Amino acid sequence: MNYRRSKNKLNLSKYESYSDQDLIDEVNELLELNIDLDNLKDKYLSFIELVDEYKKKIKTLNNNMVEDFNRNARISVKSDNEIAIKILSFRNVKEIDIKFNDLSFYKNAQQITALIRELDHSSKKFFLETMNTEHELHSVQIKNYKIDYHNDLADNKNNFGVTWMGNIYEQVLNKDARLPVFQFHAGQLGYMVGNYDKISVQSSNMLSKYLKCFSIHTVKIPINFEEQASEKIIENEKVLRKIELIQRSRIKQHEKASNVGFIYVMSNKAYPGVYKIGSTYGLPEERAEELTGTGHLHPFKVEMSYEMKDAEYYEKSVHKILEKNRVNKNREFFDIDIIHLKEILIKLSDKVSGNDNRIKIDEIRKLINE
Repeated sequence: MNYRRSKNKLNLSKYESYSDQDLIDEVNELLELNIDLDNLKDKYLSFIELVDEYKKKIKTLNNNMVEDFNRNARISVKSDNEIAIKILSFRNVKEIDIKFNDLSFYKNAQQITALIRELDHSSKKFFLETMNTEHELHSVQIKNYKIDYHNDLADNKNNFGVTWMGNIYEQVLNKDARLPVFQFHAGQLGYMVGNYDKISVQSSNMLSKYLKCFSIHTVKIPINFEEQASEKIIENEKVLRKIELIQRSRIKQHEKASNVGFIYVMSNKAYPGVYKIGSTYGLPEERAEELTGTGHLHPFKVEMSYEMKDAEYYEKSVHKILEKNRVNKNREFFDIDIIHLKEILIKLSDKVSGNDNRIKIDEIRKLINE
């Protein structure tokens, strides 16, 4: 999937040059893509719910760790001029020692890591599924949820709110000392060179153990996938509608060329007991939509329709035969019982289907009056 793609204007006119089979194939593909997008939207919403749920759990665990450390840890700092001489520094170097029963603290740190690892796995699985689809979304935005530690708690910008390591640095800073900043290099933890104080071996090992919990540093989370997927579905539906109109037009042209059309009967709530009798080379339902769009208060409803050759000829013949039922001589509306009208058109349809030549109006009149 192309996540950073400029939004192109939808080109609907190109489908007019497609063959009938190409249009059918395009419809099937678009329908499948929309089903796929709907499924992905559901998975995305489930994923976001999981993110929110885990963020709450992480926040609770993190706050417990901060309270645990602040309540139980004992930080001692002592000056050591000998240390200053050894590292060729003229400042008053200090030695930091942290005494802390960290059993539950470390357990909570591992739980946070496990939760973030699960989110990372879910994120990669979701992106893998979206990458494997055929559709393209214009601009899915990716937010990198970071997890990192900082020696200044105020600078902690990780999106999961994991502040327990920054809190340790801050508590040492409150003792007028500065912890060395750890760095990862070739899979190993070490210290960055800088203006920091020394830390006891036992405390260093303890902090190294904590830092190994930061095994995942970034989790990718799409933040507008639902919106983009919905826009793509709407776009596909516009294409489907365009293809439907093209297919209807081609059917209409074909039937007109072969002189095969429909006689239809329509009703409208605005004219109770009155029915429109007409003919069309397209679909009667399409004709009903066209008529409804001409300013009528209520939509037209197709009550019945019959496909036959020379439909327009037989429509005019029925009009003449039912002239006494016509509401207005300039309109195709007739005040007639719907059941009787259905019987007339069934007889006509049956008779026409067995004749290659047009049936004369007198014969039609006789047929109707039987």
